[in-house]
Amino acid sequence: MKTSQLFLSIMIVLLIAVAPFSHAIDSSILAPSSIASSKITPSITKLANCEAKNATCYRAELPETKQSHQMVSIDIQYWQATGERLNPYPIVWLMGGPGRSNLNPPMPDWVWEHFDVLAVGYRGIDGSPRLDCPKLRQQFKFESKNRDDDFLSTITLARLSQKVESCQQNWGNKGINTQAYGIYEVVEDIDQVRKMLGFDKINLLSVSYGTRIAWYFDQLKPGVVDRSLIMSGNPDGGFFFDPYYTQLQLLTLEGLCDQDDYCQSKLPNLSQTIKSVLTNLPDKAWGVFLDADQIRLVTFMMLYSKDSIPMVIDAYSKASQGNYSGLVAMQKYPNPFAKKDWVWGTFLSAGSIDLTQRTTFELTLEQTASTTVLNSPLSELLYGGITKGWKSREYQPLQNHNTNTPTLIFGSDIDLATPIERIQKLWMPFIKNGSLLNVVGAGHAPDHMFAGGPQLEKHMLNFLQTGTHTTQQTFGTAFDFKAKFSLSLIIYAFWGVIGLLISALIIVIALVL
Repeated sequence: MKTSQLFLSIMIVLLIAVAPFSHAIDSSILAPSSIASSKITPSITKLANCEAKNATCYRAELPETKQSHQMVSIDIQYWQATGERLNPYPIVWLMGGPGRSNLNPPMPDWVWEHFDVLAVGYRGIDGSPRLDCPKLRQQFKFESKNRDDDFLSTITLARLSQKVESCQQNWGNKGINTQAYGIYEVVEDIDQVRKMLGFDKINLLSVSYGTRIAWYFDQLKPGVVDRSLIMSGNPDGGFFFDPYYTQLQLLTLEGLCDQDDYCQSKLPNLSQTIKSVLTNLPDKAWGVFLDADQIRLVTFMMLYSKDSIPMVIDAYSKASQGNYSGLVAMQKYPNPFAKKDWVWGTFLSAGSIDLTQRTTFELTLEQTASTTVLNSPLSELLYGGITKGWKSREYQPLQNHNTNTPTLIFGSDIDLATPIERIQKLWMPFIKNGSLLNVVGAGHAPDHMFAGGPQLEKHMLNFLQTGTHTTQQTFGTAFDFKAKFSLSLIIYAFWGVIGLLISALIIVIALVL
């Protein structure tokens, strides 16, 4: 893989994350809002100009809620198969997040060739209004450089929470119902667009957060989904990164490392070495003040992907020998939470669906803080911080029913975000016509598309064409622990340039004098 592609993969990994959960409940809203029976008539318009290459673009106008006269607009993209069409119904792409755009799906070539593709924008992101929160982004930038307070300290989290509260108040003052941008509303948006474009059925291809939408859609719209292909399934409660599963999968990764001569020589006793490094960080290295919270958080997120896991191992291997250059690079890496393409209002509105388990989650974080290597830094950030400023409606748990929709799910033993054990426990008992496949050598989606190899790609195509699923339970190849790029090189290059500039300045001064 080229270096540019590698960094793109890392950015995708760092930006495909989980949703927050609400702290304060707006008790006046007790059930998900429905737009399906609204008195306002939804409409769709074909756009004359379409920025997406080879696509037909539309814009849909939909009611914000059943009771509201306010409209939301969402952008839509539709591509026809470039070759032989193998399924009469389009593949509807569902991106992870929440808070990320659902447009311009990153499909492999064989999808574009053999299937029509429909990308229905996520409300609050891909259209109007856009629930952006610049104040929170700016606060994240400040906190990432703040030397006085740790990144996950109580005072830091309180400042972040205040920005969330301010943004929600501003949206409310503009007449926006911030409770109307969650999963139930997205399900209705997709179904309304499906009807307006004249499709009797659709196929679903989903990753991470998008798999929750896919599951809810199939449960709430029985008979509409022709095939559902799920990568890194996220059942209810999955927006909480459970430190128990994180520790379990870290030990699984350690076992794989111990079986690999290269990895075992680089980082023996993987989990304990990581813990020891984090516990004994120096205050400063390579001119940077180190923050264990930030490093722990980026470590957790980089352990999502098969491409970035070897970089983490390389960084901690060097750190265990006193060279903290890799960890410095991790801490200085662009903060994904401060990026403009992360839309915080939608992130919070959609993520609050797991609110009912919040008390249990908070107790778990307290109990595992000292007994696990990483605990759950992302859940600490969300539960202990930003969501305390968000007022949310109260959701009733979805009552799952058996589904006969052909369903193929990809998981992995080392997927920290969406553990395969939760999929097996919470979804598989209801799937009567499907399989759960363990893709060896993969982390979190979209790893499965690449780690599974040609054999898995062939099966994916066959499934979307025929609905048949394999009885083979494992695909993929052995995990490759050799880093294609060392994060230390970033720091070496930076200080190398600084050294050259200083040398040049000295030479110039000497010549002048």
